[in-house]
Order: sequence, then C-alpha cells, then structure tokens
Amino acid sequence: MDTGNLEATGNIRVVTDKGDTILSTRAIAEKADGNEDSFTFKMLDNVRLRTTNGIEVFSDQATIEEATKSIVFSGDVSAYQGTALHRSDSVTYNYDTRKLSTNQLRTSFAPVLLEAGNFRAIESPEGNYYQGTNAGVTTHDSATPNFWLRGEEVTVLPDDRIRFRNMRLYAGGRPILWLPGLTQKFDGEFNYRPTPGFRSNWGPYLLNQYSHDFGGLRDVRTGLLSDPTHQLTWHGDLYGQRGVGLGTGCGILCSKGESEFGNYLRILHP
Repeated sequence: MDTGNLEATGNIRVVTDKGDTILSTRAIAEKADGNEDSFTFKMLDNVRLRTTNGIEVFSDQATIEEATKSIVFSGDVSAYQGTALHRSDSVTYNYDTRKLSTNQLRTSFAPVLLEAGNFRAIESPEGNYYQGTNAGVTTHDSATPNFWLRGEEVTVLPDDRIRFRNMRLYAGGRPILWLPGLTQKFDGEFNYRPTPGFRSNWGPYLLNQYSHDFGGLRDVRTGLLSDPTHQLTWHGDLYGQRGVGLGTGCGILCSKGESEFGNYLRILHP
C-alpha cells in the first residue's frame, strides 16, 4: 500500500528562508493526516543545525513543522548558544523568530551547570543572562550531581559572575550550609572561604570568611554591582583549644580586584 511517504539518504541539507542550515544523513517526508498537500519532514541520524546567529544543535533526529515554523529535536540533544551548552532529550527551535526554547534544558558553561526547568534566558543589547527562582547550580557534570547550590533567586552572567539570594548548599540531598547571599565572580576568589587546619597552639581549627561587596554602580538589568568599591568581611573561626573567634573587617577594592584590609577585632571565647 502506498503511504505517500518519501525517503532519502546521503548528505541531506535543508536551508530555511533565513539562512539556517539543517544537515543529516537520512530524511523522510510523511504526508500529514487529513491533508494530502501537507507533509511533515523528519531528519534522522547525525542531525545538525547551524544558524547564522551562532546557535548549533546536535541530535538523533529532528522534525520540521512548517505550520508552526519550528524544528523539534529529539534523542540525545546538545545545543550550543554562545558560551552556553544546553542538554536535554527534546528541544524546539523556531526558525521564524530564531529562538531556542531552553525551559527544559540543563544549561552549562564553564564552570557551572544550571538546573533544568528553573532558569529562563533573558536577552538584552548588553548581553544575555539567566535568571532563576528557587533554582540550583552545580559544577558536578552528572545526571545526578552530588551537590547543588540553590537560591531563592539566582542570576547568572556567563563568563562574569553569579549571584544567589538566600543560598543553601545541598550535599547528597541534605542542606549543610546557609548564607543570606553570595556573589561570585567566575575568575575571582570565593566570597565564602572556609579554611581547615591544625596548629600546636590552636589545635584543630576551621576559619570561616564571608565577604560582601558594596558601593559602585548597579547594573539596571540584573541588579548586580558592576564595579563595587568596598568589601565587608565577617569572620567566624572555630579553634579546638581556644574556642570561637568572631570579627569583621572592611576594605577598599583596588583596580586589580584585590582588597586592602585593616585589622579586624577577634573575640575569643575559651
């Protein structure tokens, strides 16, 4: 029985009216139900999309839907958008608006991965960024990461910094640390720095340093400080032989990104 389907193999190439190119090694044109003049075009095996605005998608197969002007990729999907890598088993690209749907994708760019479904990509002339609510971030590239940093609100600027509000650190599904906020540059020191060790006059110890930047200009897009001028640091230290040390310090941020701190008060409770 003739189904009206057409199949082709070889180096298949489809170009949209805006210059985006889809490549594969096999393709099937299937007649749509109830409409003899309409076909659904499926591309199979080694599917690759290359757009003129820098998006690349790799998948096992793709379905071109002319009615919605979209391409649905399925199977093992990897999508590259600028410095970000998205992974999922399904993703949709609209070749009319030239938008990539990233709602159900796990997004990564060195050195972090974003939790799928909880982030939205925001485009702006100054640069794209990601914003999430009750969202998680990890550096463990696994289907089941060992740990997550979660925040009530998370803002990520690729290749720049990440900010958490009400940050919780989860390890093995259990919360082990809470901070009211954390802003971290990808190429800078951590705002929270725990330092364990041992000394003969202190015994075992754990030094905790938590810093917060302030002053300078605030980015109207994201609410992040673009050039903070000062840094306030809290110290909460635990000493096996000397008790608890508490203190604060304040410094001026230099043009090289370093901090010049004065002395801070440390109160010891034996």
